[in-house]
Amino acid sequence: MTGPEHYAEAERLLAVADRHTSGVTYGPEWTLTLTAAHVHATLALAAATAVETVGPDRRSEEHTS
Repeated sequence: MTGPEHYAEAERLLAVADRHTSGVTYGPEWTLTLTAAHVHATLALAAATAVETVGPDRRSEEHTS
């Protein structure tokens, strides 16, 4: 899964949970869905960060000479 795909999945999971919430709190049955959304958002952030630290040969910039 790519960074943008992780981001889209996080948004999708949050939208699903939002459709089934009452007010501002989520029921305990949504814990796994919200956790999965958080993981996907974290992976999207990691992918975006990695793009800045990986050179064209896919090695870390600090290891290129």
